[in-house]
Amino acid sequence: GGADSVCLCHRLWTAPNRTFSLLAAHLNHGLRGEESDGDEAFVRTLCQRWGIPLTVKRLAEGELAAQKGLSLEEAGRQARYGWFSQLLAEDGRRVLVTAHTASDQAETLLFFMSRGSSLAGLGGIPFQRGRIYRPLLDVTGAAVRDYCAAHGLDYREDSSNRSLDYTRNRLRQQVMPVLRQINPKADTALARLAKDCREDEDCLTQLAQKALEDAQTEEGYSTQALRALPPALQRRAAVELLVRQGLTVTHREVEQLTGLFSKAGEFSRRGKGYCAGQGVLAPLPQPAADWSGFPLKSGRFQGPGGNWFEIQKIDIDSPQKLYTFSWFRLALFLDCGKISKDAGFRTRQPGDVLSLPGREGAKTLKKWFEEAKVPAWQRRYRWILADDLGAAAVEGLGIDRRVAPDSSTRQVWAIRPLQEGE
Repeated sequence: GGADSVCLCHRLWTAPNRTFSLLAAHLNHGLRGEESDGDEAFVRTLCQRWGIPLTVKRLAEGELAAQKGLSLEEAGRQARYGWFSQLLAEDGRRVLVTAHTASDQAETLLFFMSRGSSLAGLGGIPFQRGRIYRPLLDVTGAAVRDYCAAHGLDYREDSSNRSLDYTRNRLRQQVMPVLRQINPKADTALARLAKDCREDEDCLTQLAQKALEDAQTEEGYSTQALRALPPALQRRAAVELLVRQGLTVTHREVEQLTGLFSKAGEFSRRGKGYCAGQGVLAPLPQPAADWSGFPLKSGRFQGPGGNWFEIQKIDIDSPQKLYTFSWFRLALFLDCGKISKDAGFRTRQPGDVLSLPGREGAKTLKKWFEEAKVPAWQRRYRWILADDLGAAAVEGLGIDRRVAPDSSTRQVWAIRPLQEGE
């Protein structure tokens, strides 16, 4: 029922050769008692006079205030758009048209500037997002009120707009008047700046996405390629990487992630994130839930890094028969008679050593991992098969020579990684 909404509704209703139908939506927040009910009654009368169908939703008194962690402004916005989404879902042909103006855009820009927002925030309110359109973004609030006066349109004034308890009201009543003294066209100037910022942000984001594609490798992303990007593209590449993991995007997160473009380390939030090492930035493996190890036995299991494996006990006439299996290159074979019955799977422990067949001497797993160029962050996600004599096999490295099949072997444990879809 405000001037902006009445102006927009009238312009749509009087559009020449109109080929679309209108449905008005009014949400009664229940915050201002009789005044809120008066707004609703005004909208009902207006829609009835113009022959526009109306749908109304009323919130219970105190419903918005009960939402912890949200201001009334934000709680109201979420309530509106949640309901609008339901209305859009009812009919795939519908679009939502809201009455945000250039003055709203200017206030939004100032709000994000005060918070030190990125260029994305300075882009303000978009003209279109999905099926939501805002056709008045280039029209000032003053021009809207002039339109209403010229066409004899009544509208409602929200008394809460006069309260300085709300940030937007303080910007509207205290900051914007000063800016208009400096530049009478401050509303449109700030709205134009927001538009330029949004276009620049869209361009830089597309360049960052292309840079990520170019930097992609089999293991992840080349840190050398990411490090060579201009800082503006590094930050946007980091934003894109955070979004891909479903993580919160803040200045701190972006700075921490771009730091991994230049040095080895790990960025982790709620078990998700990225790790850098050996010139590669890769997503953190998604560990198997509550991986605590288990005894050696036939079957399938998920390793601590989330990969799946199959264990089989196989009878053979000679070790050469192992190479008749099509998947032998991917499997590890251990002589059943050379490994203790109490053998089981666990993760790496201090002091673990391994003697790989065909290699001289025993080395700690740390040294073997370093020789194999396994990044430090990956090592804790590798399973270890061990018995009372120590490590017998290590994921990604191989078996200990003491359990290697020989000419007398007649039964082996076979451990092989499962391929996708198996």
